[in-house]
Amino acid sequence: MNSVFIFAFFALIYSTTGRFVVLPNKAQDSTIEEHPYQVSLGLVNTHYCSGTILSPDVILTTGHCADGFAEMSNYSFVRAGSTIKNRGGVIRGIKEVIIHEKYDYNFTLDHNVALILLNESLVMTPQIQPISLPDESEYLKENELAVFAGWWTTIFNPTPVNRTKILQQVEYSTMSQEECEKSYADDKLFNTISSRMFCVTKLNAKSACIGDSGGPLVVNGKVHGLAVVGYNCRNSKPGIATRVTAIREWIRSKVNL
Repeated sequence: MNSVFIFAFFALIYSTTGRFVVLPNKAQDSTIEEHPYQVSLGLVNTHYCSGTILSPDVILTTGHCADGFAEMSNYSFVRAGSTIKNRGGVIRGIKEVIIHEKYDYNFTLDHNVALILLNESLVMTPQIQPISLPDESEYLKENELAVFAGWWTTIFNPTPVNRTKILQQVEYSTMSQEECEKSYADDKLFNTISSRMFCVTKLNAKSACIGDSGGPLVVNGKVHGLAVVGYNCRNSKPGIATRVTAIREWIRSKVNL
């Protein structure tokens, strides 16, 4: 893999995944013990997306985070059990990447889900634990509390700076599907909100932006969403997440979870 391709890959991730967004003075430091299901997806020794532990061998993330991961397997890894970005915890290599067959990054972010199979099982500790998946019937309604954690950028002015090393946590409120669709109806890039997506917005004056692509939005102790889009907070757009209940059967069919 040549350095030009690696640079181009990072440029694509940084410019399109929503990873570089702001949570100015609204997030709070957290620990991996509070979110032991959270993992860092790394490429060339650097964190670039988040994922969720479903079992000792299976990580859940978004399609746009996993896209290209398999082709760069010599440079990619999963770090689990660490509060600090790019340091500590345990590292596992990649055995296989399974991206939803209907996912198409070029046209929409629909069916935006992927599974990463590890080449060695994780050992469960207080810092490394799986999280439960919801049943299909546990459809999220509006005004439900969603907890999100990640290693995002804390200032956007307009280029990303102050990339935090400490795991951050913030809370959001889920929006109705109708309001979510209205929010993006005139958007040039994300103007189609499907039934496999939902929106989250600010809670108690916190930012409306999602921080780390691929990371879990947790509601009532279960992973209900995967962070897809975190807009620059200045334009007041809500964050978009993949709706896990809508792709629940797909996960079951691939890894029997």
